[in-house]
Amino acid sequence: MVRSYKPDVVLLDYAMPGMNGLEAARQIAVDAPNSMMFLFTMYASEQLSELAQSVGVREVISKAVGGVGAIVQAIQDAAHSAGTLPTAKFQASREVAS
Repeated sequence: MVRSYKPDVVLLDYAMPGMNGLEAARQIAVDAPNSMMFLFTMYASEQLSELAQSVGVREVISKAVGGVGAIVQAIQDAAHSAGTLPTAKFQASREVAS
């Protein structure tokens, strides 16, 4: 699916059926290298963050610490640092998540 759509943002869970988020990120980095990837997990650690970044994940977000609000903030911060403006749809979803 990523190969066809080339999304701007990809949100992965670390624990997924079939393959984990790091394996998926490796493949996405090849198929859609311009996509910003984020890994959402209950298992956040410095070691996982380093591994994730080595395969192209921009940020590891802890489910236990920040939840959905942390996802929205991470994507917003990444969009600003990349010089892209979030769409109205994204801004609206951020307001819902707050």
